[in-house]
Amino acid sequence: MRKITIYITSLLLLIQGGSCSSDWFDINQNPNAAQSSTIQLTLPAGIAGVAYVFGGKFQVLGGLWGQYWTQSPGAQQYRDLDQYKVSPGEFSRMWQIMYTGADRGSVNLQGSGALKDLTAVQRMAREQENWTYYLIATTMKVYGFQMMADLYNDIPYTEALKGLEVAAPIFDEGPLVYDSLINELDFALGQDLTIKDPTAELGPEEVGTEDFVFAGDMDQWVRFANTLKLKIYLRQVNARPEVTQAGVQELFSNGAEFLVEESAAMTQFNDAASQRNPLYETEVTFLGNTSLIASNTSLQYLLDNNDPRIDEFYELSRSDNAYIGLDQGTLFGDGNSDNYSRVDLGPVKPVYFMTVAEAYFLLAEAALRYPAAVGETPQVFYDAGVTASFERLELLEDDMPPVQVADGGVYAYPTTGDFETQLEAIITQKWVELNGIGGPEGFFEFNRTGYPSFFVESANPFVNGIGFPQRIPYDNEEAQVNPNAPSYNELEVRNGVWWSLKATGN
Repeated sequence: MRKITIYITSLLLLIQGGSCSSDWFDINQNPNAAQSSTIQLTLPAGIAGVAYVFGGKFQVLGGLWGQYWTQSPGAQQYRDLDQYKVSPGEFSRMWQIMYTGADRGSVNLQGSGALKDLTAVQRMAREQENWTYYLIATTMKVYGFQMMADLYNDIPYTEALKGLEVAAPIFDEGPLVYDSLINELDFALGQDLTIKDPTAELGPEEVGTEDFVFAGDMDQWVRFANTLKLKIYLRQVNARPEVTQAGVQELFSNGAEFLVEESAAMTQFNDAASQRNPLYETEVTFLGNTSLIASNTSLQYLLDNNDPRIDEFYELSRSDNAYIGLDQGTLFGDGNSDNYSRVDLGPVKPVYFMTVAEAYFLLAEAALRYPAAVGETPQVFYDAGVTASFERLELLEDDMPPVQVADGGVYAYPTTGDFETQLEAIITQKWVELNGIGGPEGFFEFNRTGYPSFFVESANPFVNGIGFPQRIPYDNEEAQVNPNAPSYNELEVRNGVWWSLKATGN
């Protein structure tokens, strides 16, 4: 437990630090230092790094652009983001924590960075033929790379993470990154994961508490890796439908099992200074929970459908003891955060990489698009997904499905509807499930499908007619140290990612 606490405390300090103090930055730091660590020490650092990036600042971005939250008029911390304006350097720390800007910058981050740590685990595990560690590191590395590709479009991949050997990596196009991620997962899944004699010089080793997600349950890691492959395939369905279809068919023809038993999450948080959930630590401990309030896009949907999950997502306003939100990007209200529903955050809430409900909704979409390959109706997976969402929040009674999905219920699957009607039902319920825990994924899925169909544009965009945001502009700091990096352009926010509806013209 002491080792886990050290990792959590150290990573929170790294991410939340507001200045380049000598405690965390060292211009003489060797960017390859992590390679001298052990596989058991490096793995949790890599997992935690991805968790803090996805569950921290990017969670705020997804919360705003996924229309779960909006900027409180009583503060202005995220006013620019709610206007679709990403300032230079806004996410530079997140980029560095993932990639290790130390490789290319004049200032070096102490530590190797999440993706480099996970790559180091891959290298050590392959040398030792410890394929259990290899699969875990590969799955988390793929998760991190997909997140970055979906946020930025083209990213360093083939030449990334090579330290001083490649000081200025090229930015690879999204389809190449996606294909490479599938190849990495396929190789990892193809190895022998049978635990052998741990005293032997070679052979897979049993993983314990250094695995922050499943504590060494390799069956769940195989399920997570398969479900991640399914997500990667479905995300590109508009841009490369033939790739998606072939990939999904292969998964099911090979009898792949998916993440329908246990959510993939990091849970090792404590209600103590610098050990709390990263979003809570920033928004509540440091900012007083005055910056983010309920967006009416999400709040009204839940109210209109009498959805009890609303209690888990938002607080009652402190002045009127009622659920009160603002339209997206309104920015200017009465200036008192107490008059609105703040985001319901918790100090020890998990960071979810993927929930059981999310996995079921991916399966529902696969069944809708490729019924012959999947061999099950989308309704079966859809109903299971809604049920799992309520179950995760402990809102089920007697383990029965929620009344919302029953015949005539507000969330009953539209069996007589056309393809788009059924797809909208699936994606909309996935969007509800991701409230507060998977904001970036909710934002990505809207970009991909156009659902939910009731999103509204910011009331105060920084450029009139800019439309919905599509991705993050590249950071100024990266362009200053890497001649292959695109320059910062605030209008890049409106350019579609390669797989999005906007980019594909569908």
